[in-house]
Formats: sequence, C-alpha cells, structure tokens
Amino acid sequence: LKPNICDSFGEMCDSAHHEEGAARMLDRATVLAEAGSFRKAADMFARVAAASGSLACTAHEAQAQCLMEMEEWEEACTSAARAVELRPDWAVARATLARAQLNSGMLQDAVESFSLATSLCARGAPTDAELIAELAPQLQEARTLLDRHWCQDHDHLLQRSGRSLRIRQRFPCRYCRLTGEDGPGNSVWLGGLVLSRFLDVDVDSKLALRGARVLELGSGTGVAGITAAANGAQVLLTDRESLLPLLRLNIDLNTSSVSAAGGGMDCAAFDWLAPPPACVRGCSLVLGADLVYSFASVTPFANALAAVLSSGQARAIYAHNPRSPELDAEMYRALSERGLHSRPLKTPDVVTLKGESEEVLGRVVVP
Repeated sequence: LKPNICDSFGEMCDSAHHEEGAARMLDRATVLAEAGSFRKAADMFARVAAASGSLACTAHEAQAQCLMEMEEWEEACTSAARAVELRPDWAVARATLARAQLNSGMLQDAVESFSLATSLCARGAPTDAELIAELAPQLQEARTLLDRHWCQDHDHLLQRSGRSLRIRQRFPCRYCRLTGEDGPGNSVWLGGLVLSRFLDVDVDSKLALRGARVLELGSGTGVAGITAAANGAQVLLTDRESLLPLLRLNIDLNTSSVSAAGGGMDCAAFDWLAPPPACVRGCSLVLGADLVYSFASVTPFANALAAVLSSGQARAIYAHNPRSPELDAEMYRALSERGLHSRPLKTPDVVTLKGESEEVLGRVVVP
C-alpha cells in the first residue's frame, strides 16, 4: 500500500503547486489589466482558465472584461458566458455577460442577463447593493434600446378609430429573439392592411362590429382582427399553434386600446386540416386576408371557411390579393361548390406598407 499512498500524496502536492502557479499568474494578469495592457492580460487570463479548475470562472470573467476594453464584443460574450456556465449564481459574471451582450447588440439577451444579475444581487450579500445600483441604469438602457428596436424594426403602427395600434412582426434578427421561422404569418401583409382599413372606414362595418362576435382565420400578426376589436368587437384570432405566441404578444400590446373601445381579444389554434374546434363556432362575422397564395391552399381555406359559416347566421369579409387568374378561378370555384358566393365591396383606394404606396386589390366573400 505504501507506494500508492506516496503516489497519491505526490499528486496532491503537484495539484496544489499547480494551483499556486495559476493563482500567481492570475495576479500578474490582473496587474497587467490594471495597467491597461489588455491584450497581454486577456491572453494570460485565458491560460489561467485553461490551467486551473478552481480559478477558471474568475479568469473567464476577467478575460471578458479585457476583451470589452478592446471592443471585441463577441469574444467577450463567449468568455463571460463560459464564466456563467461554470458558476450560474455569480452576479458579477452575469453582469459582465449582460454588458458584453449589450455592446454586441444582443439587446433582448442583455435585458435578461441584467435582470438575472440584479435578482442574484438581491438574494446575495449586503455588499451587492453597490452592484445593484450600478446595474439599475444599465438595465434601463438595455430595455429602452430594445423597445426602440422593436418600434423601429418590427412594429407596424396604425391609427384606427382614433386609437394607436401596435402590430409586432417576427423575422430573423440579431438584436432580439424574434425570428421568421413560421413562414409568412409572421409579417403584416397588404391584404391585412386593406381589411384593417376597410373595417375602420366603412360605416356599416363599424356599426356592425360593436359587440359582435368575430372570428379571424389565418390571423398571422392579427392586424385585421385587432382592428375589429378596437372597434368594439369580441374577437377570436386563430392560426397555427406555432403562431400563437406572436398573437398573444400582439394582444398584450393592444389590450389597453381595445379595452378602451369596449372590445376584447383572445386567440386559439385552428388547423384547417383538422375538424374545427368548438371555439370557432357561433360567430357573426368571419375575417380573413390573403390566405390563398397557392393552389395547395385553396381547398383547406374553402373547407375552413365553409365550416365556420355552416350555421348560416354569419357572413365573411375576405381581402384577397390575386396572384394569377387561374388561381383566382380555382378559389371561386371551390367556394361556390361549398355554397359560398361572393360580391365585391368598395375598399380604400390606397394603403401604405413599409412606406410604399400600393394599389388595393380586394375581394369580399359572403355566404
């Protein structure tokens, strides 16, 4: 047994000596950083992180600070994230990650990291109060920049019935976590704007909306249905399950304006290839916009529309953006076969989408 005991003791001595060497290197790197030699310090902190298990978290966080001083934001994010991974409950590392994310333009991630760092400080030692005071204005700055980004780059702002509506869109973006992975339903399209404006300016429609139960098919961002709710309707927005988070977000963004008008909103999944859920029954008005954009979409759309109109007590308003005479003919044929007939309604002549004037192309379908 003696050789094994000696071997173990030797390993312990080697390990202790190794950690002492890493600690001395950490001290030297800290001196370099304080002297402004950020490149040398960052490289030495990296060596400490690779050499020492116990000091790796501290070294990664310090390296991230040096990288930020050199405006190497993405590399700083990587180092700070590694520190957080090694010690998730260390508020300092979270705060450093938040600053790196903010400087690299990852606004939503920065807001979350600043919030987590503040929460960790609140649960920590009394000495963390100083860090909380430091983080408060930085968190507010990140929130302000994120909200400004959403307003400028993702939100479509509308004035309807004297009220401001804010419709958020999702598409690939490096500044926040909104993505466009769920297809065209993530964006505001011309057909939705046409229908939204029609509902807001047509006197008969505005009067009919107050207190009405309205269903919107293929809501996407919900621009038409939310306009109906802003005119006093009780609206159910429907689309695929994957688009419900965006619909809930837009409901939240416009709840105040809709409530002031006496309207209400909710959302639910409606897969047109499955039987209609019970919640889509009993409406007095069905809305839809730009839902037929390929031959493959004709039959599911016609089936869904016929199903929700089967009681005979409702009508539908559909804003259609023609893409080809053949596709239009196929759509009208499918509707006619299901007992639905159409007539045109006068729509606004021009709408504005992303600053460009577009000709209105609208159709209205009624049972």
